[in-house]
Amino acid sequence: MKFFAANHRNSGISFSVPSAKSRYCGRFTLIELLIVIAIIAILAAMLLPALNKAREKAQAIRCVSNLKQCGFLMNLYADSNTDYLPSPGRATVDGSSSGTPAVAYNNWANALEAPGEALNEKENTRFYAVLRCPSLPYTGRLHGIYQFSQVYAMNPNLTGTWSTRLAPRRGRVWKNTYQGIPSSRAVSDYLVLGDSLKMNKDSKKALEPWIQYYYFSSEGILQLRHAERANGLMLDGSVRSENRGGWRLRSNWTPGLGMASGNGVYLD
Repeated sequence: MKFFAANHRNSGISFSVPSAKSRYCGRFTLIELLIVIAIIAILAAMLLPALNKAREKAQAIRCVSNLKQCGFLMNLYADSNTDYLPSPGRATVDGSSSGTPAVAYNNWANALEAPGEALNEKENTRFYAVLRCPSLPYTGRLHGIYQFSQVYAMNPNLTGTWSTRLAPRRGRVWKNTYQGIPSSRAVSDYLVLGDSLKMNKDSKKALEPWIQYYYFSSEGILQLRHAERANGLMLDGSVRSENRGGWRLRSNWTPGLGMASGNGVYLD
């Protein structure tokens, strides 16, 4: 035993018992844990608005892409129908504004898909996803109503008078003078399709989701849902993003035609 102790001293190796302080130095105290949680919460609060803005920006870009595809389909339709665009709302059998409604489709979007044919909701979900804004608050099927009415609004003033049943002629739109018809007569200033919202004209409030869902898209008003801007397809096939003043100035979107803020407040 004495020999072992002597050799141990001579070897220069020492053994020590860890203190209580060193045994617990790797653990969090309750206060430290709360501080870490508070820092994470602060960082999350700082990052979430930026992430939401990025998401909204991505949806606005996708909205522009959808409208460009709508313009392509609109022009294909006009090429095949003696230069006529589809009517904004439910068309009539004889093409008049007060005739018997055609039962094949309910709005311009249905006409683009299959004029005169029955519609199948499940088969056409992907097709109609292109014809609506990705920022729409209501999608799918509500209260037994098909999703086909939930699309971009079509300007019902392109024929020279307000009408959802008359089909405007692409080459004669600028011959008329009416609200929503720009004084410039430039095809790039004629709004054809745009972000919209269905509102009660008396209360100036957005309708309940299922009621709004049911009505034809052309009965809606422009909604500035993309950072207080609305995207719109123009008659020349281009897509514009304008604020409230821009739509009033360039496209003659008078107060009577209506406009809503991004949160659904009536602006006119």
